[in-house]
Amino acid sequence: MRNYLSPTVIATLTLLVSSVFSQGQIYVGVGGYTGPPSGFVGEYDQNTGDPINSSLVSPLSDVKGISLSGSDLYIGDAETNTVGIYNAVTGVPINSTFLTGIAVDDLIVSGNTLYVSSGDSVLAYDATTGTALTNFTASDDFLGGSGMAISGSDLYISGNNHVVELDAATGATIQDTTVSGALGLAIANGVLYESNGYSVFEYNITPNGLSEFSRIDGTGAYGIAASGTDLYVADYSAGTIGEYDIATGSAINASLVGGLGDPNSVIVAVPEPSELWEVTAGLIGIGLLASSYRRRQGSFLRSV
Repeated sequence: MRNYLSPTVIATLTLLVSSVFSQGQIYVGVGGYTGPPSGFVGEYDQNTGDPINSSLVSPLSDVKGISLSGSDLYIGDAETNTVGIYNAVTGVPINSTFLTGIAVDDLIVSGNTLYVSSGDSVLAYDATTGTALTNFTASDDFLGGSGMAISGSDLYISGNNHVVELDAATGATIQDTTVSGALGLAIANGVLYESNGYSVFEYNITPNGLSEFSRIDGTGAYGIAASGTDLYVADYSAGTIGEYDIATGSAINASLVGGLGDPNSVIVAVPEPSELWEVTAGLIGIGLLASSYRRRQGSFLRSV
């Protein structure tokens, strides 16, 4: 007789995996303005703000930009002019001097391309080998670009009171919009979020540029990240990561993570649904093997 796991058991396993593994992580980059090497990157629970590892990568000098690609965490350091790669789970260096001699303002990884804003330029590298791919046309409009975001084939960079939209492959300028201040950037559902050190502004992305329609008032807003229905804001003056409703701007928890000193970068990592199913399928497979083993053992005992 075949021995299957019941639908109830399978549903229970699925719910268990979803509840445990769907909890994302918040990675926070903290600068070293209190005197290098006081910078670090910490990891926190997305739902509770509790530390998973508050000194995941430490010490660092002056964190400027963090980005996640699979299990690799890319960290820019403006003091040492380097970009390092670290294991996102353990914090162990994979290559702490992956790129050197670069005045890093921010960075982002998309596919296998690493983009680094540096002064009035955007530099592109192979994210695996570090080979230089291209140096996009310099522009004073994003001088000191401190925010970067990717949407499809478009790269957005903020700086010098501008948000500039570039073709991510060629670096050609698509749109250049004047904004009030320009620090962190995030994109979700066709909306661009931009922080200016005091507030977070929302813009519709249109063929004619950006159209402002709302904002979240606050102090010290620097790095921002969007995840699902939530917007996460690094407040460097309060030393916190705040969580806000992305549609209304209402605070869910303005101090989800506290005691950070001067956070300037924040990213959120949430497991993909396919990853959850792989884990669930694995557990179901283990359950089926165990059930089959018990059935064979029972048959053996009956035979003797």
